[in-house]
Amino acid sequence: MLRELMLAEQRHYDHPQLTETEIEHDVATAPAARFSGENVILAARTAGKVVGLCWCVFFNPGTGLEAEVAEVYVDPGFRSQGIGGKLLREAVQLFRQRNVTFA
Repeated sequence: MLRELMLAEQRHYDHPQLTETEIEHDVATAPAARFSGENVILAARTAGKVVGLCWCVFFNPGTGLEAEVAEVYVDPGFRSQGIGGKLLREAVQLFRQRNVTFA
């Protein structure tokens, strides 16, 4: 699913495009290592297949625990079914459980 996200979103940015092989390598070599803080990926499944994800990042800049949704992605074949909204609600619930301060 991370591979599909990277392939889909890179066309929206003005930077050199990665090949599928380069993206496969990036996904296989711990993408979370490039991000500071704790990374949590929530997944939505249908019939055992991951069809959506919500990537949450927790960090403390010295003023208390903060969090953000870094990415939300739903497989194109499963869009318009409320999956993205459900993932975002789960992220907000997780933020509340961890006592994240909301701005």
